[in-house]
Amino acid sequence: MDILCGLTTSSAVPKLARKLKIRHSTDCVGTLKLDRNNVPKEVKDKKLEKGEIIARYSGPVTVLKWHDKRNVTIVSMYHSADTQRVSNKGKEKEKPLCVIDYNHKTGEIDLKDQLLHMYTVKRNKMTKCYVKLFKRLLNFTVLNLFVIDK
Repeated sequence: MDILCGLTTSSAVPKLARKLKIRHSTDCVGTLKLDRNNVPKEVKDKKLEKGEIIARYSGPVTVLKWHDKRNVTIVSMYHSADTQRVSNKGKEKEKPLCVIDYNHKTGEIDLKDQLLHMYTVKRNKMTKCYVKLFKRLLNFTVLNLFVIDK
């Protein structure tokens, strides 16, 4: 597994990630589209073989691109380009820690969406945003009551 790391200028990192970390001391990890502004050019343009990683750092912000079945680009505040050996269906491979953490947390969000799907309040086309907000909050309330009841 090849890992290419380097530093980049602060302007070449997604601005929202920098604002969250610097102004609000908030950490985050998530996927990143390569066509967004301020993604480091080296990360955008680098062609990777299976298992290769390229990462660029700007202070606490890491932009990482990893090739598994396809390219995965992640922005993270508290991960580096470290990897961990993971076994999946009897096969072992190296995965970046930020991808492992992201996949773990995404499962919780998917579960919420699956549970809400059964109990959603119908949303017709509405022009009033406060009605949409109310119905969404009502959906979350029903889900929370369901979870507490179980």
